Amino acid sequence: MQRKCAIVEVGSWKGKSTIWLGKGSQVGNSVKIYAIDPHTGSSEHRKVLGKVSTFEEFRRNIKVANVDDVVIPMVKTSEEAAKNFKEVIEFLFLDGAHEYELVKLDFQLWFPKLISGGTIAFHDTIGYSSSADPKKLVEEYVFKSKHFRKVGFVGSTTYAQKVEQNCLKDRLRNRYLFFLKGFMKYR
Repeated sequence: MQRKCAIVEVGSWKGKSTIWLGKGSQVGNSVKIYAIDPHTGSSEHRKVLGKVSTFEEFRRNIKVANVDDVVIPMVKTSEEAAKNFKEVIEFLFLDGAHEYELVKLDFQLWFPKLISGGTIAFHDTIGYSSSADPKKLVEEYVFKSKHFRKVGFVGSTTYAQKVEQNCLKDRLRNRYLFFLKGFMKYR
């Protein structure tokens, strides 16, 4: 019997992407989704809104969407959650803090836990306006890496498949897509 791998989402906010992941999981193998978020908002949110608390709204949204059977909320920072996380991860969605050093930390904490052949996705990587953001990390650590193939993008999300070592054809394709991405407009 093949073991089910987990889905990890770093940055759940109020649950919109969590719900989509949950619906997909239910249609598939009902893989557990670990939704990691301290629910206190990012520094961007706190600047505008002051004190932020989104967990109750998140929980309500997950319940109303009927995906609470596959979603496991982890009300923690990415760093706190990663410390003792032991599940095998097949899909990793990074959409936490947007400051470069925090995005890099999320990547460094979770990338080693993703299985070879697994998929990683980064939100807000196409056309996002900040210069120190997820877009910069993806440019440095995904498009130019020897550990990814099948890099692509949809909307504002970049995704890639983790491999032990990609081949020259993969690296050329990744660089070509990196070039094309420069012409994409954020919608």
